[in-house]
Amino acid sequence: MCLVRQIMRALLLSVAVLLAACGSDRRPDGTPPTNADAGTDAGFVDAGLERDAGVGRDAGTDPTTEPSDLGRVCPGGCNLATCVLENEDCEGGICVWHGALGAAYCSRRCVTTCRAGYTCQQTEDDSGPACLSDTPTCGNDVVEFGEACDDGNTAAGDFCAPDCSTTTTPPSGGTVTTSFDGRPPMTAMGDDPVVYATKMGTDIFFGANTSEVTYRIALPDDAGPAPFATLMEVGLIENAGGNLCPYSGATRADITRLDRAANEIQGSAALLMVCMGGNCEFGCNPQFMLEVGFDLRWTEE
Repeated sequence: MCLVRQIMRALLLSVAVLLAACGSDRRPDGTPPTNADAGTDAGFVDAGLERDAGVGRDAGTDPTTEPSDLGRVCPGGCNLATCVLENEDCEGGICVWHGALGAAYCSRRCVTTCRAGYTCQQTEDDSGPACLSDTPTCGNDVVEFGEACDDGNTAAGDFCAPDCSTTTTPPSGGTVTTSFDGRPPMTAMGDDPVVYATKMGTDIFFGANTSEVTYRIALPDDAGPAPFATLMEVGLIENAGGNLCPYSGATRADITRLDRAANEIQGSAALLMVCMGGNCEFGCNPQFMLEVGFDLRWTEE
């Protein structure tokens, strides 16, 4: 019986430690944190436990040893959690939430010390002080606490505000060059509606205002990195001599560049377009070659 109790106590202690490591706001004994806990993950001082190197940092830690990702945005927004365990993009220790910007930033708990350019500041949710940047530098191509974006400049009209306070989603667009049956190529360049591209599920649909051609590129989650080939289907409805001529074709497009973070894709294809339906015998070419090159930025549906 005593052995069973010892095993149960060991299991309960393990669960308490794991909960604390995942950002719990309670000590391992279940009581709320006190002011004495400020500057550490709740409960770790009282439990007498040490964190993995580079994760837990208490008062007096040399700020020059802080991680390089301090100040970076946490894509997952794991507020005050142990991000080295929950979000591989933020290994600085914890994420600190900035409610006004709707984003979280890599940081660490502190009492007195922070690296140069960062000071201990009280967080918005009063969870204790953390290392926050003194004054974010807009235009340095690093998103710091207090910035919604930073594209490396302070220019207007490029979807990141000149003061880095707001960001907007750029429209779809790019360049589409087509050549029909060996004729001189036509190029459309610009944003929607000149050139449009929309990702729906695992497919990208795009086209241009220079023709009635609609393209579909298969882009499953495991596609890439470039270069690679993927399925492309093409449809066209052409008015030839008053008759609507529906064409379709399929091939494998050669993708030369893919940037999922920027929603950008570049490639080319050549394929045979075949007339479909009864109108093909009334002034419509039965088939023709189509060559297309594209450099696109897509939006999500």
